[in-house]
Amino acid sequence: MPTPTPTVFIAPTVTPVPPTATPVPALPLQISAQLDPPTPHAGEEFVLALTVTDNGNRPAHGVYIATSGPWDRWTVLAIEPSGTFARDAAGWHIVTGEEVPAGETRTILVHVRADQPAQEQLTFAVREAEPGEIAVSG
Repeated sequence: MPTPTPTVFIAPTVTPVPPTATPVPALPLQISAQLDPPTPHAGEEFVLALTVTDNGNRPAHGVYIATSGPWDRWTVLAIEPSGTFARDAAGWHIVTGEEVPAGETRTILVHVRADQPAQEQLTFAVREAEPGEIAVSG
């Protein structure tokens, strides 16, 4: 008589469903700009004050400001608080790790030298910086 073959039961494995990342809603940030002096001349240093207001319900962890204008004829000397100024495919941008608390305003000072005369209009757009966009100082 043949020996019965034992039956082996394999319990099904449960594969957990990965959590769906909840997108972080964009913060409603507002920007205004002021030049000092208001009409800088070639060879002159001036300060561009960029005032960013967080109209959202959470803090902005860093600020990304896209800008257009005669930046190829100007030299950025310093950004306060510390930040970076660089060219990208769309134009130029300023990134700072400055936190802007909900309902508050922070000012970023960009110290610039006008190397050549320029009549172009400056434009600005602001959003919260992505974590990888903020330069880490060390």
